[in-house]
Amino acid sequence: MTPIAKLRTAMTLAGHSDADIADRIKVGLRTGQIPPLGTGATCYMMSKSSYLSDESGHDMAHVMFYVPLKDGDDWGANASGSPVFGGNYWYYTPAHQVDAARLPPLSVLLVGVATWSDGTPAAMPPM
Repeated sequence: MTPIAKLRTAMTLAGHSDADIADRIKVGLRTGQIPPLGTGATCYMMSKSSYLSDESGHDMAHVMFYVPLKDGDDWGANASGSPVFGGNYWYYTPAHQVDAARLPPLSVLLVGVATWSDGTPAAMPPM
């Protein structure tokens, strides 16, 4: 995931469009410049200073698992009572879903954790 995230971030900060970014990622995956997703790709987001969007308050402490699937249904993502939240990693705006559809399936599954990285309690999301 790191090569994808680094490329996507650099291109976004440089002002490239979602279509340009999708094209570059697709070329990188096809040519091997971006290696295929490794088994067990994981990310920890447990810092109180994390920031994901302007649209919500502080995000929950969580771990993320990346899987090359269209959705996380097999993992119980978004099922009633499940601690697993899931969605498409290619979280482009609705106007750019065509760009996202050109990329290979990639889901991100989130599981809330009970403490922040500094050991203080974190609010667990409702299930």
